[in-house]
Amino acid sequence: MDVSSDFYRFHGEACAVRVPSVFGTPSKQWGFTSLPDGAPYWQDYRGTHLAWVYTDPATAWKQYYLEQCEGLLESGFDGIYIDQYQQPTQSVEHPDLNTRMMEMLTEMRGMVKATSPEHVICANVMSAPPRGEAGEEFVKRTLVADYALTESADDDVSGSLNVWIERTGLSFFFLSHGTFESHQRKVAIAHNLGQPLCLLMPTPLDEADPRILQLYETS
Repeated sequence: MDVSSDFYRFHGEACAVRVPSVFGTPSKQWGFTSLPDGAPYWQDYRGTHLAWVYTDPATAWKQYYLEQCEGLLESGFDGIYIDQYQQPTQSVEHPDLNTRMMEMLTEMRGMVKATSPEHVICANVMSAPPRGEAGEEFVKRTLVADYALTESADDDVSGSLNVWIERTGLSFFFLSHGTFESHQRKVAIAHNLGQPLCLLMPTPLDEADPRILQLYETS
């Protein structure tokens, strides 16, 4: 949940995941607030930097989430994109959190495919390879998707992505943003792995760096 949203203001306490805390009482689990190389997306988000807490599919969040997906599909979108859904894998209040998460994602997939078998789900997967229990749950969640996407930093993530490709069998779109040099590095890595590309720009295309557009036109 975006902590600057009205939904969080009214339902944040009821729908947040709570995990063990060093203070002895369960606490909400927070997402990151750092700035990636695509700083234009983050520097002025509702007047602040973007921050969120993780949502609990064992609460009313599940129904809210599915209603949002249904609304998008009814509006004519041809699929659903899942962003930052790999954490958490535990809950003090709901030990069956992972089962509930898979139930929610499976219902979402059913909605997408019921609209049209050609509609797709794309899941965000960062660069780190899956490790431990959390990694195994993340792999299970990713297998709900038809495609995956990585928006990792400029590091060469070929090794990690090869693990993900082997574990899931999915094609991974490389989402590039930031400087021209950043785009160059991402395009080169995608070519080396034989994976597709996804361009995200913070400005209208006619205001974009023409070198970036040419990079994708020739790719």
